[in-house]
Amino acid sequence: MKKLGFIILSLFTISCSYKLYVTENIADQRELKNIKFDKKFNVQMLEKIDENKIYSYHYEATTIDYSIYSYLRLFPGGQYAMFYESTSKLPNFNDLENAQHVGYYIIENGYLKLETPTGNGNTFSYRIIYKFRIENDTLTEYIKGIPNRIYIGKSVSGLQNVKPNW
Repeated sequence: MKKLGFIILSLFTISCSYKLYVTENIADQRELKNIKFDKKFNVQMLEKIDENKIYSYHYEATTIDYSIYSYLRLFPGGQYAMFYESTSKLPNFNDLENAQHVGYYIIENGYLKLETPTGNGNTFSYRIIYKFRIENDTLTEYIKGIPNRIYIGKSVSGLQNVKPNW
């Protein structure tokens, strides 16, 4: 009985701490409450990336039936939107309510850094910084200094000049 009580208390604590740092809007998008990158962004950072492209990555597991498509859209004001799909069908990148999480980015020393609300109970404040090396039309994610996922920048027809509301 004590074990069950401890598990329930732990889950409640994790749930409460999540709500201290992350908010979800009507579209169930996750966003950090304490944003730091919005104040660090400047327009000179736009010289390193192409905000008129969508950066995409596809992961497919070899041992189980699992596939995920990730899409990153960058905006000229320092905001980004991350979209995920389970099929190769492209989401509507102009409807920002379809994004799973949103936030801000900066560019420092040739790296794109995304400020994300993707932490969990093992990370302090749920604020995780994804770090990508910018090389032409590719963004290579680095985790603890090791290359991981590679996002390829592609032009997408119908991409409109929409303004993020965050």
